This record gives sequence, C-alpha cells and structure tokens, in this order.
Amino acid sequence: MNKNVFLSTLIGFLASSVSCLANAQAPEGVYVVDVQKVIASSLLGKGARSNMEAEVKKSETRLAVQRQEFERLKTDLGKQQALLSKEAQEQKSENLRKKQREIELGLADEQDKLKRKNGEEIEKVLVEVRKVLAQMAEEKSYPMIIEKDPRLVVYVNPAFDLTDKVVAELDNQKLG
Repeated sequence: MNKNVFLSTLIGFLASSVSCLANAQAPEGVYVVDVQKVIASSLLGKGARSNMEAEVKKSETRLAVQRQEFERLKTDLGKQQALLSKEAQEQKSENLRKKQREIELGLADEQDKLKRKNGEEIEKVLVEVRKVLAQMAEEKSYPMIIEKDPRLVVYVNPAFDLTDKVVAELDNQKLG
C-alpha cells in the first residue's frame, strides 16, 4: 500500500513538473557556461596563464642553480676522493646528501608554491566570471546558470550556452 501511495505521489509530482515546464516561456531554462573554456579563451584567463608561466620559469631557474651546485659538489668529491682521508670523504659525502635533501625539499616547496599561485590566479578569474554571470543573469532574467560539465551535461542547446558571451564580456571589461 505504501508503494502505491509513493508512486501516485511521484507520478503526480512529475506530471505537475512537466506541465510547469510546458507553460514556461522559451527563453527560460537552465543556462550553462564552460568555465574551463572561459579561462582558456578570455584575455583575463590568458593573463593568468602568462603569470603562471613566468612563475614556472623563475622556479625552474632557482632549481637549476641548486642542481648545478649539487653536480659541482659531486664532481669535486669524485676528483678528490683518492686524495681525501676517510673522515674527509665521509664529511663531503654527508654534505652532498644534505644538499640533495635540500634540493628535494626545495622542489617540493616550489611545487606547493606553484599550486598555490595557480589557485590564486584561477580564483581571480573565477571572481570576475561570477560577477559577469551575476550581471548577465540579472539583466537577462536567467533563472539558473550552471557550469557545463561533460560528466553532468550530456547536451545543451547552443542558445543556452553563455560561454562565448561571458568571454566577450570579460574581454570588453579588460580592454575597457
């Protein structure tokens, strides 16, 4: 008996939902925006990517200097090994291991810094995207805008895809 009540309620709910959707005006619906495309295509997103590329180059330069120092110490130890006492060899080997650990820790630290910086750059873009979307939703009375995620959105009518409009608006704001 409970199953029949539940099914009747569910069918009634679905029927009323379908009739509400049928009575909706054509421009109303769920709109989507491909945020990844906005980040990749907009001037703001390209600027963020450029900033990150500059940070990566700085990081690579710092790490290259450390690696060169390590290789120099390693080469020096190899050349001096026959001339050094056992204690001196152990001391230089220990210094070499310390330098290698420093480089490994430095690499992990640089990766963390780059991840944080990337997150900050993306967040700057996302803040602006949200502002543009809120403005568009207000002006055009869009009832709902969601992110176009291929895992969730199987198909969207191009008329409901706001991605290109968001990119254009961000670029206009950046240039204006």
